[in-house]
Amino acid sequence: MKLLYITPEAAATDNMRRILASLKKRNILSYFIVDEAHCVTHWGHDFRPDYLKLSALRDVCPDVPWVALTATANAKAQDDIIEQLKLKHVESFKASTFRGNLYYDVYMKDHLNVPPERHLAEFIQRCLKVPKEKVGKLMKPEKSTQERLRDSVQNQWMKNEVPVIAATIAFGMGIDKPDVRFVVHWTCPQNLAAYYQESGRAGRDGQRSYCRIYYSQSDKEFLHFLVRRDLALLKLTFPSFSVNGSNKSYSKVFFLEKETVTFKGKKISEASKKLQATAMQHGLEKMVDYAEVAHCRHVCFAKYFGENDLPPCRQHCDFCKDPTGTMRRASQFQVACSSTKIAKASKATPNDGELYGGGKRSRAEEEDYFCSGTDARERMEREEAVRLREVVADEFAKRRKLEPKEPVFNDVYIPSSEYPIKEPKAKLIPNLKPQRREAVVRLISLALDTNWLHFERPCSTVEAGTALEWSTYRNSKSVTVYEHKSAAKVTEIKKLTKEGNQFEFVPETSGNTGFVSAVSMIDL
Repeated sequence: MKLLYITPEAAATDNMRRILASLKKRNILSYFIVDEAHCVTHWGHDFRPDYLKLSALRDVCPDVPWVALTATANAKAQDDIIEQLKLKHVESFKASTFRGNLYYDVYMKDHLNVPPERHLAEFIQRCLKVPKEKVGKLMKPEKSTQERLRDSVQNQWMKNEVPVIAATIAFGMGIDKPDVRFVVHWTCPQNLAAYYQESGRAGRDGQRSYCRIYYSQSDKEFLHFLVRRDLALLKLTFPSFSVNGSNKSYSKVFFLEKETVTFKGKKISEASKKLQATAMQHGLEKMVDYAEVAHCRHVCFAKYFGENDLPPCRQHCDFCKDPTGTMRRASQFQVACSSTKIAKASKATPNDGELYGGGKRSRAEEEDYFCSGTDARERMEREEAVRLREVVADEFAKRRKLEPKEPVFNDVYIPSSEYPIKEPKAKLIPNLKPQRREAVVRLISLALDTNWLHFERPCSTVEAGTALEWSTYRNSKSVTVYEHKSAAKVTEIKKLTKEGNQFEFVPETSGNTGFVSAVSMIDL
């Protein structure tokens, strides 16, 4: 036996510990190798609590060296992997994130000249050069009664009898097909690391392949909802428990008879919750930036994973091949988002408590400042999320004999590390929440990023965006005035960009910038 494959769940059992101890005693256990090591960290895109148990194997075999492998860990995730696995005297070996055979692009569904489905079909035909009647098959929902059909379709695709297959991301796990010519995401993943991994299934044979995202305002809203939902569930779940001897993970909620449940250990620590909440928000921000900002896609990946010296790819993404067209699409999207939100705001009265206060609609749309969608799917998802949070809160209150509490997720403020605001606790404008102010900083920063592309920058775009937002905030008396002034500033910058002129900004010289540490503001 040269290789022994085990799951993290199996590694935690007493029987496996005895086996490993026996192998060590006979001097045939050379290494512990942890694949997909990003699963051990909250900063990874696929955190799995059972991976945290792997470090306990050091007590069984303290002298055996360890190897941790991952293709999707940024700097924070790498540091956390080292800490969680208790790695010592670490030697790190990194390959570049750049894959020159992959061409990345983003198209906005709402601004295509043809229906998005037709646009996709034409793209597929160009990539594969096959008659449209032979393009592909749709994977059915993955139920046990359809396993035979699913396996048949998968085998046809693997043998190239069917050139295209449509499925959920779960289908791609474990698939190693070298000649995948394109990977299209009809909606964005929840974080950039996940997209890098999923899109990387294309072109493993080294030949030119294409990775595309179709993006829209409603997709953006749905992304925010998914992260909001995951964070809400995170606050209401437990790390590990067994049900009639079967282990369960806290990534899902189970409604069970009390006597069947045995909890192992303590409730998830607040520090762990804060870390995972921050990681979720960070991953979402980077994914949204990738989709909405006109920049080299490969450089975007490289910076996320800590490779800061990668030059623009020249011809391997939409921005480097056609910067004007890419900036135009990004600008159209931002203008549409701004117009949608301003139109909604103009229809409301200044005293509309539901829109600007703590009403249900305000809480549901809080993360979607300057951007919203009207898709029925999302409205139903939101209603279901509210219902789920209320049911879960009440159920756990009964089980643990606590007073029922209203879910507090929508009132939680997690400061943005990417687009900070000055004086986040300020109350100069009633009913204006800090998340909306951060959204304005982001929009101004993105507009400046495009405007200053060919000019010398007086400071970072985020620094300028923060200062300009603060000026608008101080000089506005109501939410409506604030929104209109913010939109006007973004429009002014974009108009100058279109005219080829630079937006003039003079950075602050005072040492007191008004920034407050993001960590100090977290109060989950």
